[in-house]
Amino acid sequence: MRSGGSYLSSSDLRLHFGVGAATKIDRLEVSWPSGQKDAATNLSVERIFVVKEGQGVVETRPLRKAPEVRK
Repeated sequence: MRSGGSYLSSSDLRLHFGVGAATKIDRLEVSWPSGQKDAATNLSVERIFVVKEGQGVVETRPLRKAPEVRK
């Protein structure tokens, strides 16, 4: 994923991955444009991970679920 956009626009830097019925993430690896690689293992699901180049996962927070819509 690369950030960018066009005139008067931008791209969201967040990436979203579905893991199905998995209860953990075995390995997350980020390959940065500089060639640097960061990896983390045994991560919980339903979390937001903040990853910084050269530092790996620097923060995690719970994923907020969308509110249920009543019919």
